[in-house]
Amino acid sequence: MATTIILASFFLECALADFHKPKKLTFAYVHPESTPKTQWLIKIYTEALKRMNIKFIFQDIPAKRASWLSNSGKIDGELNRVAYYNKSYPNMIRVPEPNQQIKVTAFTASKVISKLSLTRLKNAPLRIGYIRGLVHLEKELPQKFPNAKFAPVRDTEHGIHMLAKERIDVFIANQEVTLNLLTQDKTKLFLSQWGEDFKIFENINFNYTQSYYAWLYKSHRELAKPLAQVLRKMKSEGLFDLYKEQTGYRNTY
Repeated sequence: MATTIILASFFLECALADFHKPKKLTFAYVHPESTPKTQWLIKIYTEALKRMNIKFIFQDIPAKRASWLSNSGKIDGELNRVAYYNKSYPNMIRVPEPNQQIKVTAFTASKVISKLSLTRLKNAPLRIGYIRGLVHLEKELPQKFPNAKFAPVRDTEHGIHMLAKERIDVFIANQEVTLNLLTQDKTKLFLSQWGEDFKIFENINFNYTQSYYAWLYKSHRELAKPLAQVLRKMKSEGLFDLYKEQTGYRNTY
């Protein structure tokens, strides 16, 4: 009799849990649906939520509006924000498994700057470029480089061009993407205008890893840990890498 009651209670709790679980979740991301990174994220979270019996819905929304909509509960979450996003938007709950980790480092056309210690680099009156729209860099760089002037650039290629033309002294960027771009024939041809010996250097004294996470509105906080577990399982199955191949995503910002 006691066993029957315990089992009945267990199944009732499961039923109630399923009853309270949403049938669908709407997530925003700041880049258009057609971009490789967006397609990659859509594949990840469509599959992850499918395993939780929840339908994934995507909305392409500009960054500031996405923050307002998610933090006010008008949409259910966001796909790709930095680890401390909730410092500015306290109603957001982080899914505790990163979907992306990027190594950020400093590039320069100056051999002298490339050899500066971290302390000297941070205190120098430099002109620093970074990719426009990366809010975490807009907030962090003035703290890291209090004597610098900052210039947002369009993309990584534009940042390299700015270095070559001496319009900036340092370009803070995704290490993997920038190093890959520097090996391409198109970039080499462009840089050859400044002579065969012209090079873009990396200052390895400045580097850190930036992690990105999905975020849920606080009413869905009970889904954060289960979703993280599903994401870890998908990584172990190689699905994150498979989806990169399928979408052509190259780990850019």
